[in-house]
Amino acid sequence: MHKLSATNGMAKTSLNRLLAIASDQGLSADKDSVDSRLLQIKGERIDTGLYLSVVEEIVNLLNIPDLGMRSGQNFNMGDLGVLGHAIISSEDLAAAVKTYVDYRQAFGSVFNVHHFYDGRELKITADLNVTHGALQRFLIENWLTTLTALSDLVKDGESLFSAIEVPYPEPQHSEEFHRQFNCPIAYGREHTRVVFNGEIGRDSLKYSCKVVNDFCKSECMRALQNLGASQSLVHTVRTLLMNSGEGFMCPADIGRRLNMSERSLRRHLALSGSSYNKLLLEVRMDLACQYLSTGNRSIKDIAYSLGYGDVVSYHRAFKSYYGITPKQFSELDPVSRVDIAKRAGL
Repeated sequence: MHKLSATNGMAKTSLNRLLAIASDQGLSADKDSVDSRLLQIKGERIDTGLYLSVVEEIVNLLNIPDLGMRSGQNFNMGDLGVLGHAIISSEDLAAAVKTYVDYRQAFGSVFNVHHFYDGRELKITADLNVTHGALQRFLIENWLTTLTALSDLVKDGESLFSAIEVPYPEPQHSEEFHRQFNCPIAYGREHTRVVFNGEIGRDSLKYSCKVVNDFCKSECMRALQNLGASQSLVHTVRTLLMNSGEGFMCPADIGRRLNMSERSLRRHLALSGSSYNKLLLEVRMDLACQYLSTGNRSIKDIAYSLGYGDVVSYHRAFKSYYGITPKQFSELDPVSRVDIAKRAGL
């Protein structure tokens, strides 16, 4: 069986690897001085703000251009604890990726990740709240490099990826970056996106085992439920909708994820003073703000990506929610956009 650690099911965050690199570089970065909750995660919400603050400080002090790649190269599936077991024992690559996306939230993920698979093309897209600078590049390159660990599980690992997109300009270590992934890399794109080689998406993994996979996924589900229990149901449902990716989760799917019936889900949301439709609208409008703020997506593209059947419906919903049109919102300065969002209750 593939070597794994963290037998208690906890996941090590990338901060562990970053601290090890800092120590090797002679930088005083003692784990004992870092909140242990940022190092080992299972079924608890990570303090994203604190985590990013600690990581950014170390990244800036080290000032190593390819630091994210170095960190990612030290990753192994054992860092993900029981989630790593579930990934390794999956039937095929598509199932492994789906398992990762479904449960990563309970094991220390600090940004939104979703996947798409139509039987031919398998891809993962990641969205960060960090939109520029050395921290953004570190987080993205660390995450991308950890994905190369999947190459150990398939027959033709050297051809794992067919394309990669990143949102920042081409870095000075781009040649090493290309060698790491052995595929075309496009810089300056809107999202961070990985497209896997379609020919190996359905190949059986080397360590596939249904019994192990079923058990590990049940443990991952338990961790996800613990995560949900530690926060309000409204926040949990909103987070699941935000992370749905291409096509929002329906109430029945959310209920199954939280181990409750659709009827129970709707009743508990109502008792909390909310509803599925209300939360879906909030998420759509929140995402609409994010997309409009980037300034590089058309109104039509935003409307369809948010699930509206036409631009008119999206335009009407946005104006009703914010009191101004999408075009007017995009023309505002950043401070005014924040004020508009706050007045809408976001």
